[in-house]
This record gives sequence, C-alpha cells and structure tokens, in this order.
Amino acid sequence: MSGYLGADPDRLDALGQSLLAQAGSIDELRAGLGGQLYGTDWTGADAEETRADWETSHAPALGAAVDLLRAMSQALLHHAVQQRGASAADGASSGGVPAQRIPVSQIPHTGADPAAVRDWWAGLTQRQREDLMHHQPQRIGALDGIPAADRDTANRVLLEQLLRKDPHNPGLDALHDRLAGKHDPRAYLLGLAANGDGRAIVAINNPDESANVITYVPGTGADLSKIDGDLVRADRMAADANQLDPTRQTSAVLWLGYDAPDSIVPDAMNPGYAENAAGGLSRFQDGLRITHEGEPSHNSIIGHSYGSTTVGIAGRDQGLAVDDMIFVGSPGVGVDNAGDLGISSDHVWSTTAANDPIQYAVVPHPLAPIPSVIVNEARGELIHGLNPSRDEFGAHVFTSDPGTPLITTKHVSVQVPLLPVPPNPVWSGPTVEVGTDVPVGVDPHAHSEYWDSRNESRSNIARIATGNYDEVR
Repeated sequence: MSGYLGADPDRLDALGQSLLAQAGSIDELRAGLGGQLYGTDWTGADAEETRADWETSHAPALGAAVDLLRAMSQALLHHAVQQRGASAADGASSGGVPAQRIPVSQIPHTGADPAAVRDWWAGLTQRQREDLMHHQPQRIGALDGIPAADRDTANRVLLEQLLRKDPHNPGLDALHDRLAGKHDPRAYLLGLAANGDGRAIVAINNPDESANVITYVPGTGADLSKIDGDLVRADRMAADANQLDPTRQTSAVLWLGYDAPDSIVPDAMNPGYAENAAGGLSRFQDGLRITHEGEPSHNSIIGHSYGSTTVGIAGRDQGLAVDDMIFVGSPGVGVDNAGDLGISSDHVWSTTAANDPIQYAVVPHPLAPIPSVIVNEARGELIHGLNPSRDEFGAHVFTSDPGTPLITTKHVSVQVPLLPVPPNPVWSGPTVEVGTDVPVGVDPHAHSEYWDSRNESRSNIARIATGNYDEVR
C-alpha cells in the first residue's frame, strides 16, 4: 500500500515533472528551429513561403503541444499537493505521511538577500517547494534568489487567481496572452502585483539558462495596464540579440518592478521614484547572478527615459551586478560622470535621437526662466543631471535614427501681384503664390521610436547585449 488516500502524490509529482521536462524540450526545439530558419541567409519566394508555413502552421502546432503538456503537468502537480493535503487530514486512519508544510513565518521576506533565499529554497524538498508555489504564490514569486522556472510557476498560479477576481483587467490579459504560448520564444513571469498601478517582471527566454541577459527598465507612464507595449520591446530586444548571435542565447527581461511616475510634470521631475526603486532593482540583478546556471552570463541593463534615471540612481546608490549599462532617451541619470555609476565608464553607453525632446528637459530658474533654459540646454544640464549622451559625461555614445521631426509646421501662403500696382486698385492681373512653412507645435514621437523597425539603435543595443562592442556605431 502507498499509505495515501487515492493516488500516490510522489508518482503524480514524477509524471508532472516528466511532462514539464518534455514540454521544455519541445519548446527548445521550436525556438531552435525558428532561430535557424530566420538566421539562415536565405531569400526568395521559397524562403518566404517556408517561413510563412512555419509561422502559421508548424510553430503554432508545436506551441499547442507545449501548452497542453504544461497544462497537464500543472494539473498533476496541483493534484499531488491536494492529495498530500487530503492524506494529511486523514493521516490517523489512512496511515498516510503528510508533507511537512513550511510555516508562512519561515518564508523569507521580499527584501531578503538572494543568496540566503537560494540556500533556503535548495534546503527544501521538492514536495515542499511545490506546496509553496501553489499555496503561497505571491510570496514565492517575488523572491529574488529562487530559480526563474520556479518563480514562473508561482506567478502563473498568482496570475490565474488575479484573473478570477478581475477577469477584464487589460494588463493581466496581456500577460496571460503572452504567457499562453502564442508567441515564440517562451516567456517567464518573474514577478506580479496588481495593487496600485500594478507591477510585473517578464523574461523572454529563461535568464538562468541564457548566455546573455538584458534587463529593460521602462520610464514615465509605465504600468501594468499598458504593459503590452513594453512586452513588445522586450521581445524585439531578445529577437535582435538572438539573430545577431544565434549560438549564445539571450534573455530580455522587462523589469516593471517599481512604481514609475504617472506624469511628466510634476512626477517625472521627482527623483524619489527612482530612489525608491533602487534597492529592488539592485537585488533583482544580484538574484540573476545567484540563480544562473553554468558559466556567468553577460548581463546588461537598459533604462529608457525615466527608467534611465532609475538605473543610474540604482548604480550610484546600491551598485548593479551588470557588465554594461545603457541609457536611451535620458533626462539625466543622477550623476554627471559615467565613472560614478559603480561600473567602469568603458561599459556605460548612451543614445539620444536628434529629434527627441528629452534633450530639452531642463529646469528653469524661477527668477530668469527663459535665459536659464537656454543656458542649461546648451550645457546639457537636464532635470536629473548632465545629459549622458554629451561627450563630457564620459559614456560611449551610439547612433539612433533621428526620429519623427520635433517641430510640426503648417504651410502659409499669399498671392503677390507680378506687376507694380497703383495705389489702392482692385488688382485683376497675374499673381504668384509666395509661401513658407511656419512652426506650429512640437511632436514628441521620436522619444518612443528607439525600438521601431530598422532603427539603428536596436542593432546597437543587440551588439552591446551580446558583447560585440567593436560593431557598435
């Protein structure tokens, strides 16, 4: 006799883990085939037809098989946890051996040292880990130092719980769609919270198994309800890097693990949002190092807009366990010199599009607002420090496309007589149209176009993320 009521949970666990491993193998096969198909120098009608068949038929079929196996695996693992609970409740009569459930008080707090969390997690049995991932998903999914695959399991449980409470939440829906296997490669949910503006951490490819890891920190206006746009950027960075170097997998992580400013004025002028995020961002980077398998990965971090301020202040105040630091469209990073960011200035990078209005984000002096704006802009003194794309900052400045013209114009014209006109006549002779374009407004779109198709900034980010520094332009 097994000693349990109903099925043997150990066998359910073993079968669930086997199905999960098989799903991972198929997913890796799908990703590898897709990478080879798109990484091969092959053009023409046959190439387009083959790739179209892959996208519309073969890749979705493999993805559906992966989803089915993972769903079956999760169901079996969940049943195992329930079975142990049932057997424990009836242990006196059945002779069952209940799982040693870990008390909530023994779970490390969210800000715990990732190395200590890793050691605690490693000291648990697989049965205890499964129990915690399914019964304490909010606590386990938020812990830096727990492997990405286990955090993903816990946060997927949490996501389903949140969706049952709020089935029409656009941010949760976007996460569910991206995690459902409809896209390639696989995404891992490393953090989730729905309170306030919401928070989420999503990795494209498993960072624990990747040779290159790039963490992307978005800026003003980023929140859970609008996460789909930032997920697209993470997907593009992963695709760009893996296409550039298909021999060494790159994982791109969207880190919306902080409360980003809601507005440009006054919120984004306040460094407090970045200062509050610094500890969590630094701890997350430590966790990536702690849980990584095999040789150390090449880790980069990229901040866009206010996200660059967050990255810079975290580097300044906490230190970041990264190899490269990248600023895109920055209003300043909390320091005036690349050497003050906690890493070698030779591994600090920055770009600002020619038409990005962020380069004019200066603070006017209350006694002389217009002169001070002119002077500060000329000096590159922005809201949160010296523009990191200025030479005197000391970073490597790389190229981005200019973007949409900053100044919008309107054509204004008048009809001018071709011949001299007597005083006050009613002219009916020949005329010519004379006109010019006059400025009528400002277009900020260049600030958000760094990840657009064929923008040179995307290629340069991929080169930095994969360590191909000599190719950065």
